[in-house]
Amino acid sequence: MMSGRIILRIYGTQFLASAAVLGLLVWYLVVTFPTFIFTHILCLSHTKEFAIFYFIALVVNIGLNLFLIPIFGIIGVAFTAITSAFILGFLCYRKIYTDIFQLKIMKTIMMPFIASSGIVLFVFHFKTLSLLQLSAWSIVIYFLILYLIRGLTKDDLMLLASFIRSK
Repeated sequence: MMSGRIILRIYGTQFLASAAVLGLLVWYLVVTFPTFIFTHILCLSHTKEFAIFYFIALVVNIGLNLFLIPIFGIIGVAFTAITSAFILGFLCYRKIYTDIFQLKIMKTIMMPFIASSGIVLFVFHFKTLSLLQLSAWSIVIYFLILYLIRGLTKDDLMLLASFIRSK
């Protein structure tokens, strides 16, 4: 939601068209972080399936790029990257969950999702604040929501406190 303001502040008006791509690529990071973990678990134990899943993601990536780039340009590339990373992550997670061990990740996924939704609502409602204010309040709101919905353990709080003290 703040990508246009970030691009404008850092690069100026000549790069404002890239704000949509920045907004999409943030989601790429959200998708690729768990995918990175799943693919490494699978690569260590089931190399053949891992290669097949990567090939499927590659074919989807190429196909979507051929279809979306002429229509949407660089936004199509960003969407394709997110989609192929999601497919790879889903296939790897499914294989791990059904054949290797039962990963219980719904709570782990839902807690940050709920807290992030609170940030989205905050930024949408207070979008006139400065980027620094929005960023600072977003951090506070994220951890406050996580704390209120019991998404932070005592170990998490101790780690956060030690990090703050070390700075």
